[in-house]
Amino acid sequence: MVFKRHKWFSGGRSSLDDDKGRGRKPRIDSDAITSILDEFDIDRRLTVSALATMAYVSIWTGFTILTEYLHMSNVHAPRMLNDIEKERRVRDSKSFFKTL
Repeated sequence: MVFKRHKWFSGGRSSLDDDKGRGRKPRIDSDAITSILDEFDIDRRLTVSALATMAYVSIWTGFTILTEYLHMSNVHAPRMLNDIEKERRVRDSKSFFKTL
């Protein structure tokens, strides 16, 4: 490392910072982004794990797509009930209050 830096400064360099562009490049393609966005628009009850599985990406990549690319900082969608779930909820609440 010392010889590398000596070579840098001998060549006229004046900073210890590494060159830009080092490191792994992000590999998130637009297909994964549109896939997650489409699935999320269809059913907002899906978890990050389910969305990532449907887009064939890792869970962390799915989370990154939702937060950084789609700007969804709070991905807690309200629960949307279908008709059967609504009826069951009303029935259960009525039976609960009858017992009180």
